[in-house]
Amino acid sequence: MFSGIVGRGEIVEIRKTAMGLQLRIQSLWEDWQLGESVAVDGVCLTVVAFQGTTWVCDVSPETERLTRINDYYPGISVNLERALRFNDRIGGHWVLGHVDQTVHISKQQAIDAFIEMHFQGVHASNQLFLVSKGSVAVNGVSLTVNRVWEGGFSVMLVPHTQQQTNLSTLQHQDRVNLELDWMARLIAQQCRHYFSQAPMESANRL
Repeated sequence: MFSGIVGRGEIVEIRKTAMGLQLRIQSLWEDWQLGESVAVDGVCLTVVAFQGTTWVCDVSPETERLTRINDYYPGISVNLERALRFNDRIGGHWVLGHVDQTVHISKQQAIDAFIEMHFQGVHASNQLFLVSKGSVAVNGVSLTVNRVWEGGFSVMLVPHTQQQTNLSTLQHQDRVNLELDWMARLIAQQCRHYFSQAPMESANRL
């Protein structure tokens, strides 16, 4: 579990292995533990080796398919977040590290010190979970949804987010990882289940 409050790291090396991809990543931390979880651009990955501030993780074919990891190259900036501890503050919102899909940047506009970013390509099946003033994770960064329209949405980047994340380094049409609010997804699933059972239960009571 993560909160969407990230720091920045850098991809050092990308290797093809028999199991898939393997990434070596430079970060600011040294106190690693084998098996711990780290969100890389919002993707939950596992530390399998480390040396100093550099650590290694494996990437499955499914993760390659669903995320922007295939866009990586040595030297690219990535957002990093270590898993929450029970006594940590949740500065953003609960983020699972399970990316739903990628979307692309369709517009970037500076408004004073802020940057408004528009994203396009939201699948129809995911549209329901985007709500104006709700939460969303973009490349692992917890953000507030500004506006929503068919197939897309916008967010506003404050100066601190611009400085601390890789979002301000991205260009028009670049892909980003999108994780929707899992609580909204869970509530929707429970509602679908409840209302699909309701007619049958009513009939049984007759």
